[in-house]
Amino acid sequence: MIKNFYTHLKVYLLLIRVFNQTGTVLLFIPCLFGMIYVKSLTITDFMLFLLSAFFARSCGCILNDIADSKIDAQTPTTQERVIAQGKISIKKAIVFFISLIVLSLPLLMFYSKHIFLPLLIIGLIVLLYPYTKRFFAVPQVFLGIAYASGFLISIVHIVDMPIYSLQHNVFIFYFALVLWVIFFDTNYAKRDLLHDKHNKVNSSAIFFSKYFWYILTALLLCTALIYIYFYNKFLLLFLPCIIFGICFNTFFIKDLEISKINTISIIIALISNVIISHTLQTTNSYIFLSGNLLLQIISVLLKPMNGFKLNMLCVIPISLALWF
Repeated sequence: MIKNFYTHLKVYLLLIRVFNQTGTVLLFIPCLFGMIYVKSLTITDFMLFLLSAFFARSCGCILNDIADSKIDAQTPTTQERVIAQGKISIKKAIVFFISLIVLSLPLLMFYSKHIFLPLLIIGLIVLLYPYTKRFFAVPQVFLGIAYASGFLISIVHIVDMPIYSLQHNVFIFYFALVLWVIFFDTNYAKRDLLHDKHNKVNSSAIFFSKYFWYILTALLLCTALIYIYFYNKFLLLFLPCIIFGICFNTFFIKDLEISKINTISIIIALISNVIISHTLQTTNSYIFLSGNLLLQIISVLLKPMNGFKLNMLCVIPISLALWF
């Protein structure tokens, strides 16, 4: 009986990708940037946004799998998804989706009243996104708008003011985050390029076509430049190091799984640089930034998982320690 219960439970856990929380981390990163931007990194807000990212990503997975169930069944990289395999019906998936929404509602009590308007708009975009690949050439734009929204929502919540009252710099930085998401998901979509063409669905990987690697490099470089401009122009001195990491990852590593891991590593290094440069305007912070960027180069040259672990285990904890 217990074994039977676990079997059924595992199907639902697989539906929301419980055993792979990369998506939750990527959804949480813009929230973390928002807290850093307004210099208000508290444990309460940290946990609030982390839990919200988990529920939002879980619901997004369900919506995406429902919309793409037939396409997933014909694509090698997604045919093991539980709806595509018929292990769970669409009706049960919808009930589970509604259950997650209900479970997440108490979190709203801890948010500012001003987040409800942007939350409603983003919610509609999230509902629309799984279907955009049928009619929009670059559906990753919608994904970028949705994924990066945590930056705006976190700022609106912390400063407790309407979204239309925020400074224009906030929206420029939000644009940088949208570019980053487009970069990451375009890189991810490359693996399904042939199958997407066969199934006649759109993706940025198809749209960029032969200019794929050049466009990706430009997107990430533009993102890095915007980060640097708004956080610490001193980082411009280390721009060659950043360009090296981006170019090495983009042009010399054609294995998409390795490239994906390296992409995350680069972003993690960039985040930690931003945390330090935004909070410590001292000589020591510049020394640490130099070492951090060197660490980024080393992590790209190492085996992918070793480089990823190096960034995760060293850079972020040290950055947070320096914050406190």
